Amino acid sequence: MRHILCSECTTTNAPYVIQANSLFGCTECPRTIHPRDIDLDGHETWTVSPLGALGYVIDPAHCLTLMAEALDDYMSSSNVYSELTALQDHRDAAMALVTALECGLLLPSQR
Repeated sequence: MRHILCSECTTTNAPYVIQANSLFGCTECPRTIHPRDIDLDGHETWTVSPLGALGYVIDPAHCLTLMAEALDDYMSSSNVYSELTALQDHRDAAMALVTALECGLLLPSQR
């Protein structure tokens, strides 16, 4: 999980953490974020660590798609370099999936 850091606290890289009022607050300044204001790119989704820190991971459904694409690339590769690249892509997608699952996100079949 990559933490979402406060842009106002660039020298300390302060993370946002969940507060009792359901907002995420910077640990160093009074800045807060409402969950509806969290806007991430593409296939990323936000999550909260067990310690309450706000972060983001790649959506598990997208990880599975990336893994399948990497396997297809591996099976259709014609040289060792292409095979290694496909295996690395598969490993990266698998590690992203593990991270998302560790953060409590569900596989598409479990939703």
